Formats: sequence, structure tokens, C-alpha cells
Amino acid sequence: MDSLYVSYQSVDAREYPIISRLKEELFSGEQERFRWGLEVILQGKLQMQK
Repeated sequence: MDSLYVSYQSVDAREYPIISRLKEELFSGEQERFRWGLEVILQGKLQMQK
């Protein structure tokens, strides 16, 4: 999780605006919350591509 946290802290805000905005919230709880948040973001991205 530490390496993921570092990666998310350095994400490019122009390329990944949602992740950039939510990066603190994604890591603010238990590991299950992180998984849920990541799933929401990825599903949203997939829906945008349709």
C-alpha cells in the first residue's frame, strides 16, 4: 500500500483529474475503502469510453 500511496501522490492532475482530487480520500480509511474507490473510478472511466 505504501508504494501505491506514493504513486497516487505524484499523479498528474491534468491527466487524471479525478484521482488527483480524490487521492487523500482514497487512502483515508481501511483497505476496503481504497478498493471501493478505485473500483468506482475505473468503472466511471470505462463508462466514459463507451
